[in-house]
Order: sequence, then structure tokens, then C-alpha cells
Amino acid sequence: MKFDIKQSIRLTMDENCMLRGNPIRSCVEDKLERSAVAERIALLIQNDSIHECCTIGVSGAWGSGKSSVINMVCEQLKDSENVFIMNFNPVDYQTEGGDIASLFFGLMITKFKSIRKESKKIGKYGKDNAGILSNSAKAIVSLTRQDLTGLIDNLVEIKKSTSNPAAHEPVDDVREKISDLLKSSGIKLVITVDDIDRLLPGEALQILKLVRITACFDNVVYILGYDEGVLSEQIDKKMGHRYLEKFIQVPVRLPEPNPMLIQKMLLEGVESTISSYGYDPGEYTFQACASVALKTLRDLNILLNRFRFKLAMCPKDVCPEELLALTYIEMKNLRLYDWIFENRFGLCYLHSEYTHTAGSMECSIESKLQEEFRTIHVDKSISSAVRFLYPSLYKYPFYYENYRGIREHIRSTSSCNAFFMLSPSSIPISNDLMDSIFDEGNTIHLVKVIQDCIESGDGRVTILLEKIKARLPDIDYLTK
Repeated sequence: MKFDIKQSIRLTMDENCMLRGNPIRSCVEDKLERSAVAERIALLIQNDSIHECCTIGVSGAWGSGKSSVINMVCEQLKDSENVFIMNFNPVDYQTEGGDIASLFFGLMITKFKSIRKESKKIGKYGKDNAGILSNSAKAIVSLTRQDLTGLIDNLVEIKKSTSNPAAHEPVDDVREKISDLLKSSGIKLVITVDDIDRLLPGEALQILKLVRITACFDNVVYILGYDEGVLSEQIDKKMGHRYLEKFIQVPVRLPEPNPMLIQKMLLEGVESTISSYGYDPGEYTFQACASVALKTLRDLNILLNRFRFKLAMCPKDVCPEELLALTYIEMKNLRLYDWIFENRFGLCYLHSEYTHTAGSMECSIESKLQEEFRTIHVDKSISSAVRFLYPSLYKYPFYYENYRGIREHIRSTSSCNAFFMLSPSSIPISNDLMDSIFDEGNTIHLVKVIQDCIESGDGRVTILLEKIKARLPDIDYLTK
């Protein structure tokens, strides 16, 4: 029965198969055990004894789950009657002249006015519907009536004015009035500012000055999300980390996810995928997953999505476990992946049984490939995946037992093209044919084979030349 490629690709594009890289919204979705961190931050914010402006910095590498933690904090706080949450992501907006403060205050005023408008709409339907608004929303409505938005507008105008500062009320006085209103309201305003490290260096510094100087109001808590290394370098390459210490009161550095947890999630995803194609996961599946070193959930999702898409293209022509390891190498070291692609037939020949019982010519092929391989920087995190695919590249090779057999190996000339989504393995140039050409020295036969390949126009001539190159690697003209 012929395998239906279109049906296979539709399977991988199904919403249950393709993994999204979006941050989670709820503690129920938490797979990295970050909810305890979010709960602790929420308890700190709800502490009624803290009224001064506070800045909490959630830092970690890209893909470590910062946005997810911030979302879980908001979930923990959403039912708190004395907390009002406002999300501000400057990356989503184009600022005119780089004025982050005006943008921030403008959005705040718009948000407050929309709540007041909503309250008026609800009020038209009678006092019985007043309970629809939360206490925090009611407090915001009360603040707008006490001219909170007017004070904020005044603050913006003062900051913009450079000609005659004496004509305006002092900034500290306006800031104190806003703080007094917020304290008297009994609510805490929680403002999240994510992806600061993706701003331009000048804009990132503006955000930090905004939260600690311009908009440093009592009863306001800022939760910032950023990569500490990237942000500190944007501020100042030498002293950036010292600046951050002055701006952030509560730094929360997310540790790397538990490697065993990521490994378990990878194994479950791979087993589920290959099972859908009729394969039985086993020890080789575990060995393939163990050769992959992932640090973040985002990397895990990217790897599984790439792997699933590629496997859907040729599910019966490749060993799924070896395709996983190759996909990981492509994701982490493109130069190494390109080198493997260019030398794929030579690597097949290097790992054949014939090579290990042959003479000096085969040894020269092995030495040449090993020498080239040593010139490529291979990180320790990728080394295990390379060793899994091509053990003979290393001084002390260890061959894993492949229960699928040699036919589907990436080290087999009949199937290695399928791993790179090239011409299907249904148009092979058999090893028997190559043996007859080289062993008998039959040049007429060779010319006839090349002519047939060119006339067929199906890509076999490229495969033929690659196989000739693998057997005679020192002939330069075959590479041109």
C-alpha cells in the first residue's frame, strides 16, 4: 500500500501535533514547575504592609519561561479585590521620537477612561448591576473622578516642557499627589512590562527610568521581564549589571529547567510521533533522545515541530531516531549540518563493513573525513548526537544497536538522501552497479550509466557523482 504524503503532512499540521511556542496563561498548563515562583511573587504583591513603589525583575534566557511566569502571577492576582492589573509591552508599539513615557501614560489614561465608560454603561441598567464591576475597577473609576488622569496629563506636559520649567508645578509635587490618590484608593496597581531586552538600547534605558523615576508612585508594582545578560549590555557594556541593581528591588532569576524533565517531555513527544506511523518505540528511541541536550521548552517545541514535519515527508524511508538527531544538529550547528550533507556518501562509505576490512585507499578516506571534522567546532551539547549518527568520526567509536536494520540508516547510501528531503530513495544507484564499474575498470559501462542518468532527468546523475566522489575523494574535478 502506497503511503499518502499529503495525509501525513496534514497529520503533522494538526493542532494536536504542532507545538505552539506561546507563553502559557495558567498554572494548570505549567510543565516546568514554575508556578511556585509565580505564587511567591503574587504573595509579595498582596502584602498590605508594602506601599512604596516596587520593581520586580523576572530574568532568564530567551525561551526560559519569563512571560509564562508573569502570566501565572497575573492569574494568581486576578481574583484579588485590591489589585488592578495593566499590561504594557512597548515592543508592540511604535514610539514617536522614542518617547516611551508619553506612550506609557497615554495607554494608562486610555485604560482608566475605558473602565469609567464601562461603569457608566453598566449603571444605565440599574443599581442591581453595580456588582458586575470588581472593587479594583470601582476604585479606578473613583480615581478618574478625582482627576487622576488630569494629574497624569499634567506630569506628561511637565516632562515634555523644556523652555520654561518654572511655569509648571514641580514634578515631585505632582508625583506625590498621584501617590496620595493611589494610597487612599486602597488598591495596588500592578503593571507588567515584558520583553524589555528586545527594545533598542536607548528605549530599554527609558523604561527603567520610567518605572524608577518618572512613574515611581506609591501602591504601584512593576513586573519586568528580560534577559539580564542582554539588557545589562544594552545599558552599558561594562557597568550595565550595576545599573540594574539600582533599578530592580526584587530580582527573580529563573533557573534553567530540570534537564531530566525536558528529556522526559522530549521522549514522550518522540514516542507519540513515531507510534503514529506504526513504529514501536524502544531502546534506540531512548538512546536518540539521550543524545540531544535541550535547555528550554522553546527549544524542545522547535525541535519536535521540525522533526515531525520532516518525518511526515518520508516516514517509511528513514530511521526516525536518526532523523531526530540530525534535525537537532541542523538546529544547533548549521555549518556542521552542511558538512554532513556534502559528505553524506563518504560518511556512508566510512561506516560500511567494507571500509573496516579494506586497505590504504579506504584509510585515506577515513583520515580525510576525520581531519575535516576536527576543523569544525562541535560543542559538547552536539557531540553526543554526532556520535550517535557517525561513531567512526571519533577515536573510540561506539555503535548503538539499531533494531530497524541497516536499510533505513543515515549511514546507508540507499536511504541517506531521504534524511535531507532530497530525491526519494526510489531512484537509487545500486552499490552492485558501482562495484562492477570500479572492480572491472569498465569505463564504457561508466559512460553508459552517466548518459542514462542525464537522459532520465530525475536527479540520479547527482547521486551517481556523489557516489563516485565518495569512492575517489581525491579527484578534484568531481567536486566542480
